[in-house]
Amino acid sequence: MPEKLDEIPSDICKNKILPELIRAFDYASAGSLILAPVLKIGKHLSSEDYQTKIVPSVVKLFSSTDRNARYKLLSNVELFVPHLTEKVVNEQVFPQIENGFLDKEPVIR
Repeated sequence: MPEKLDEIPSDICKNKILPELIRAFDYASAGSLILAPVLKIGKHLSSEDYQTKIVPSVVKLFSSTDRNARYKLLSNVELFVPHLTEKVVNEQVFPQIENGFLDKEPVIR
């Protein structure tokens, strides 16, 4: 899907596709599957919209036990870190990253 997003107007991506992706994450446990398209659409959002629409899903995904989701988050950290507040990083994201240091999988550590 991320490749196809380039062919779709950004307004449709932001107002139609992004809400459905987030809904899929919230209600269908789509997890790591939504991450790439959500981050790609996020490039077109204002900082305020990014904070309200994407950051909550990213924070929830950090607490996921899905190793693939955690790996994808860590691999794409440069795409969403500028949008995280210091408070969110310190209180919600870093404790989850800290837990990753104890993971049995070396790629996650």
